[in-house]
Amino acid sequence: LLTPPTSSMADVDAAAPPGDDAADQPAQAAQPAEKKKSGSAIPELNSIHCGTVVSLRPFGAFVKLGEGDTFKDGLLHVSCISGERVERVEDFLDVGEQVWVKAVNIKEEEGKYGLDMRYMDQATGKDLDPNHKHGQVPKNGGKQKRRTAKDILDEAKAIEAEIHKISMEAKLKKKRKKQEKKKQKKIKKWIKKHTAPKAEKAEKAEKDGEDSDDSSSSCSLSEAT
Repeated sequence: LLTPPTSSMADVDAAAPPGDDAADQPAQAAQPAEKKKSGSAIPELNSIHCGTVVSLRPFGAFVKLGEGDTFKDGLLHVSCISGERVERVEDFLDVGEQVWVKAVNIKEEEGKYGLDMRYMDQATGKDLDPNHKHGQVPKNGGKQKRRTAKDILDEAKAIEAEIHKISMEAKLKKKRKKQEKKKQKKIKKWIKKHTAPKAEKAEKAEKDGEDSDDSSSSCSLSEAT
């Protein structure tokens, strides 16, 4: 009797499809991304930094200084954003926006500090108040309110209203001038009408008096001769 050929274990391993070894290996767990370390230091008083707005609040904005790995995020109070009144922080700043700020109100014992951008030139990062007097906010210091489509429309309406007002005032002035001229003309006409006859009458009476005096003189001379 013929017996079927037997296969060795080596032959079975050789016949196995490629890739089965990877399936037999236990899956490796995905490594979590390393969280960026945030800083904990407090900057020096009046030091200047380029920061990034990380969040907006009704009372101001929190700003990350540099990469955020050295200093704690600082509070940019609503009163330190612009020289004009800030009613809504989002009308002046956006999250992710870069700003130039100066460190103020340092409270090391509390681990807190404030920021001020009103005396910093936002285009160049120049300190516009190097003596830290905190006087009047410079023209190019801080942030100005963004002009929306509504703001532009309101400005256009205000200009149009002002032009209309000026036009109406000019028309009224012209009308009054015309009325005054007409009034003066009437006055002159009335004066001419009422004073000319009297003047003519007085002139005639004076002339008649002169003629009467001449006649009296002639009679007197005749009688004398």
